[in-house]
Amino acid sequence: MKRTKISLLVFVLLIVLTIATALFFPTTPKTELPRIIPVFDNAKMLAPESSAALEAVFSSIGYTLPSVKSGAKLVPNLYIRELPPDFSQITDIERRKALFIKAILPLALTVNDRLEKYRDTLIELNQPDRTLTVEEQQWVKAIAKLHKSPDQVPSKLLSRIGPLPVDLIIAQAAVESGWGTSRFATEGNALFGQWTWKKGAGIIPLEREGGETYAVRSYPSLIESVWDYAYNLNTSNSYQKFREARAQSIREGLPLDAISLMQNLKNYSQKGDAYIATLREVIKQNNLTTLNQTKSEKPT
Repeated sequence: MKRTKISLLVFVLLIVLTIATALFFPTTPKTELPRIIPVFDNAKMLAPESSAALEAVFSSIGYTLPSVKSGAKLVPNLYIRELPPDFSQITDIERRKALFIKAILPLALTVNDRLEKYRDTLIELNQPDRTLTVEEQQWVKAIAKLHKSPDQVPSKLLSRIGPLPVDLIIAQAAVESGWGTSRFATEGNALFGQWTWKKGAGIIPLEREGGETYAVRSYPSLIESVWDYAYNLNTSNSYQKFREARAQSIREGLPLDAISLMQNLKNYSQKGDAYIATLREVIKQNNLTTLNQTKSEKPT
């Protein structure tokens, strides 16, 4: 009987100790840390044999631009590895534009989703009185290194890492690739005309002057081109003002306005102001701003 009372007393003390620990020494919830560098599974991507085949796939799932712009349908997580071989042969310009937008839109949303996951994690780790675990500290350092940031604290990284206006992504892809018809797009999945000086990593422009060593970087898939473009805007010193303007909009709770933000992208092209004017015209003529409200079927 005495042993039973002692056991009961020990049990009660353990319960009291557990409650007190929870009240006075709360456990910090574990944060799920996104993968540092996204892995895009090329094996699961579509490689349509023709433009008609790609249109048939979109039609079979009811994927139309009016339906996703209105919010009646979500944008499918359907990733096209490369544009169809006959894409540049489409003579109906409006048909080609629509197919191009439908192919690139899921990729743009996927890349933005990844960037938002980075931001959500950094915001969570930046909470007052939050003590980072060793794993969390290593993740922050790795993200800072990836994004070429000298600051290895979440609050500073938030001004560097962020999503991009969807209409800006589509507009620059359209302008830089000729709506998907350029040699760089068809041969190397290069949608944004980004240069590289790494030997064998790109396609040499036919008009490259003698003595020049750059090439237009090529990619295994279209989504890797979109990711590299976003990475460029988030890391290059040339786009510091772009990031500052974006960070201000986010702080003020304003939607990202491509027309306003693109004023800070004059360094993207040697054409400067004329390039910005072209982007603005492409966005307006094709009503691309309505794409900013589109949503993916599920988190990626």
